Amino acid sequence: MIKRTKSKMAFCITLVVLNVAFIWGNSLMSQKMSSAFSQLIGRIISLFLPGEGAAASGTGHGILRKVAHVLEFTSLAFFLSWLFRMLYEEKWKYFVLPISIGVVIASIDELLQRLIPGRGPRLRDVGIDTIGLILGVCAMWGLAALVRRRKEKKNEQH
Repeated sequence: MIKRTKSKMAFCITLVVLNVAFIWGNSLMSQKMSSAFSQLIGRIISLFLPGEGAAASGTGHGILRKVAHVLEFTSLAFFLSWLFRMLYEEKWKYFVLPISIGVVIASIDELLQRLIPGRGPRLRDVGIDTIGLILGVCAMWGLAALVRRRKEKKNEQH
C-alpha cells in the first residue's frame, strides 16, 4: 500500500473519471465524427513520422483506432491500480480490481455504441481493451517495484 493523502486520492479519482469520460465520449460520437477525429490524429502523428507512413495515407486508420483503444485502457488500469494501491493492503486487489472494473467499463463502452447510428458493439474491442488493462496494471507494478527498489537502496546507504 502506498502512502495516501486526500489530495493524492482526489487527483487519482479525477484522472479515472476523466479517462472514463474520454472513453465513453468517443463512443458517443457519430461514426462520421469518430472517423474524422481518428483521421485528424493520424495526420498529426504522421507529421512526426518520416515519409508517407500508413497514418498519412489512411491505411493505418484501423490500426490507429485499435492502438487508441489499448492506450485508453492502459491509462485507465494504471490509474485504477494506483487508486487501489492507496486503498488496500492485499496485492491481488491491485491487479484483479482494475482489470475487472476495466472490463465492465469496456463492455459499457461497446454497448453505448449501439445508441449511435452506424456504430455497434464489438466483442473484439473488449478483448483489445483488456490487453490495454493488463498493460496498465503491469506498468503500475513495474513502477511500484522501481520506487520500492530506490527506497531500499536509499535506506541501505543511510
